[in-house]
Amino acid sequence: MFGLNHLSIKSKLQIMLLIASLGSILVVSYLSWSKTRETLTHRIFDQLTSVRTSKAYQVESYFKNLESHLQTLCEDRMTVAAMEEFNQSFDALDQSAASVEQDARIESYYTQKFFPRLAKNIEGEPVFETYRPTGNAARKLQYQYIANNPNPVEKKDALDDAKDNSKYSAVHRRYHSLFRNLIKRFGYYDFFLIDAETGDIVYTVYKETDFATNLYDGPYRNTNLAEVVRKVRDNPDRGAIQLVDFQFYRPSYNAPAAFMASPIYDGIKRVGWQCSSP
Repeated sequence: MFGLNHLSIKSKLQIMLLIASLGSILVVSYLSWSKTRETLTHRIFDQLTSVRTSKAYQVESYFKNLESHLQTLCEDRMTVAAMEEFNQSFDALDQSAASVEQDARIESYYTQKFFPRLAKNIEGEPVFETYRPTGNAARKLQYQYIANNPNPVEKKDALDDAKDNSKYSAVHRRYHSLFRNLIKRFGYYDFFLIDAETGDIVYTVYKETDFATNLYDGPYRNTNLAEVVRKVRDNPDRGAIQLVDFQFYRPSYNAPAAFMASPIYDGIKRVGWQCSSP
């Protein structure tokens, strides 16, 4: 059998040198690869750390800007006047009952439009009794601005005036385009005006199913929107901003939503809460 014993000393030395050279090449290659990997790992880590710091600063700056804007907005005379007028016109609607036809149209909207989309994002099947708006004003307004609104789902904000000859619709026509432009300019998802005494959402821009409901005892009393209202109610100091983190929010088809809220004062009189969804 052919083996190393049959090779000359010269051949054996050449083989040994070749093996030693290959070993050295492998060792040097491994060390070089290891050092390169370590360098790249540190570089990528430093880059990711820098990106994380930059993003954290951007998010922090964004929320600080929102807080500053909310503080300014709650002192704006237009917001104060709108809050008072929406409260008064909402109360006027509550003095008479909604019609059977209006209630039927509301239920039809929930079962045919709202629930099929919501059911895709929740476990189980939604039941109308759980979401039914209560109160005369809530039922009338959800009929006029949601169920009877000719605009498609997610474009209900396009309606400025329900043309029902109510005082509420006159107030809505006066302020709605202003608030709609405001949230587009500042990047809010939605904007709310809430009666501080009753907890009624007397105005929203986008007219989702939380519109006109009551956050103290209504169908969305356990949401994070109700939570931020409780926070601002417990700390109603002028200029105080309350924030709740993102949670799944059913009126938005269970999409994640966060909320910021602050009190609105007319002089020394607290007239309501304003809330925005960033």
